[in-house]
Amino acid sequence: MCISLALTIRDRPTPFQVYEITLTTLKQSANNERLWFNTYVKYGKACLNSKDFSQLSRVVDELHRSCQLPDGSDDPTKGTYLLEVYALEIQVRCALWPC
Repeated sequence: MCISLALTIRDRPTPFQVYEITLTTLKQSANNERLWFNTYVKYGKACLNSKDFSQLSRVVDELHRSCQLPDGSDDPTKGTYLLEVYALEIQVRCALWPC
């Protein structure tokens, strides 16, 4: 019985896998930009809490790219999104270099 329980627990997806599956599904749906963004921010915070800074860097970069115009400048219509990205970047820097 303990072996079957251990296998069941081991076969469960980790929270990070759940985030990745959810984000992939949301990205394919054109009508869920805000939900995709909020989920990605939460994924970034989970990476921050687990100190997975390499993945967190990719998350912050992707979030920031989603707030840019085709020429690479920040999209002024996405000010709220940009504030959330900058807040996450500040948290990363504080975690790496004590504020």
